[in-house]
Amino acid sequence: MNILAPIVVVPFICYYFDNWLLLFGSVFIWLGKAVSSHKKTKYVFFLPVAIGGGIFWVSHGFDIHTELTFYIICFLFGFLCYQLYRTIGFGDRLSRGIIVAQGNRDAGEEISEEVEKDTDKMVWDVVKEKIHQHNDFNESIKSASSELGISEIEIVTRISRPKGAPELIKQLKQTMEEKRQTVQAAKDWVKSTKSDS
Repeated sequence: MNILAPIVVVPFICYYFDNWLLLFGSVFIWLGKAVSSHKKTKYVFFLPVAIGGGIFWVSHGFDIHTELTFYIICFLFGFLCYQLYRTIGFGDRLSRGIIVAQGNRDAGEEISEEVEKDTDKMVWDVVKEKIHQHNDFNESIKSASSELGISEIEIVTRISRPKGAPELIKQLKQTMEEKRQTVQAAKDWVKSTKSDS
């Protein structure tokens, strides 16, 4: 309705009343739609226009031939039509399906990217935990695979993405160094107990 009215209805009314200044009504319809689409500020503009229009009509009378009356009606029409569209149109599955079918695939792509990031993070967390438990890289991958229920190839693919390889090497080196220090501390302790006896 917000598309049909400015293009067809307003020019027809201009022709009918022989007042071409009423063509600016199309701009006011789009302006009403634009104001209505802002969540925080929409009523800051809507209420003064509605109240001002009411006061103007009480003091001057309601005459559709007056440009100001027509502009106020166009603004209110654009605002209220968009509010109806948001209330009714976005709520049902058919409208959302039509929006997606018409090319709004951005939301679907964003959701897919978010799911991928969350899955990568989950795999990373499990692999890090397994690296600390096992000495062997392959053993860590097998253990993570059985825990997560996904293939070892998928785990390796997820951890070898651009950020993955350097982070994985860092984790492995850190774990191996911790284990080496633990073994060295045990060897030193054994030597000290042998020399004491």
